[in-house]
Amino acid sequence: MVFKVAAKWRDVPVRDFLMTGQGMSRRLISALKRDGEININGEPVHVNRLLNEGDTVEIILPQAKAGVELQSSPLDILFEDEFFIAVNKPASMPCHPSMGHKNGTLANFVAGYFYESGIKDTVRMPARIDANTTGIVLVSKNKYVNGQLLNTLSLAKTEKIYMAAVCGKLPEKGVIDAPIGRSDGSIIQREVRPDGQKAVTLYERIRVCKNIFSDCPKEYSLAKVKIETGRTHQIRVHMSHIGHPLLGDWLYGIETKEFARHMLHLRSISFEHPITGEKIKITAPYPEDMSRLFLEE
Repeated sequence: MVFKVAAKWRDVPVRDFLMTGQGMSRRLISALKRDGEININGEPVHVNRLLNEGDTVEIILPQAKAGVELQSSPLDILFEDEFFIAVNKPASMPCHPSMGHKNGTLANFVAGYFYESGIKDTVRMPARIDANTTGIVLVSKNKYVNGQLLNTLSLAKTEKIYMAAVCGKLPEKGVIDAPIGRSDGSIIQREVRPDGQKAVTLYERIRVCKNIFSDCPKEYSLAKVKIETGRTHQIRVHMSHIGHPLLGDWLYGIETKEFARHMLHLRSISFEHPITGEKIKITAPYPEDMSRLFLEE
């Protein structure tokens, strides 16, 4: 990773340039000193070296282990550059391994892809989605980029758009501002509760459709959804809270014979690339079970 030094950083130590100018943590800089490299104009330097305008600062990050079991499987890669990839995650696939699910996760398959591509680093995802939510997941190619993506995804100008199919006739648009916390006696289920964390969801109805599914009210709605906060199960909990649970959501609504999962898809994400400054928009095609619902979009 290479940075060009502007005039304002003249006579500033490399350490301060990396921390203040490039957002690197003390821990990452310590790792660079110990196991990586910091070069100026092609020559290795210490972090207290003072910079000159026009210097080229190159950092070579330490290599990390994959961290999870490597598995090989084709990935639906929507975007890739030297800093991160964007994958269209299918349903029934957790993002990370857990006690009861040690392989078959997105992290396992990305680790295999990293290995085959010569990327010797840990799989890091700055944001995750539920196992049965489909759509875009970003995966960083190194620790520094992951930190920058985390900052970028927290900014108001970053836009994530989810598409959802919900039971009943949803109002044309609305804002759900209701705190979410863990349900008593459950490690999985969440609910709206006064002692929960702030959660804000915005929705816009696309259209109302006549019900053709046996286990749902006489009509259902297709909606565009955005979230201002990122609470566990936020969209599912909020839609259920206002009386419009997602189709197929057995945990917060009505289980249906027609759908094996809740109908929620992270359709697009738009943001400014944290390294290059380029405007990025990534769109994920609908999975088969949702494409029939949104065919007329």
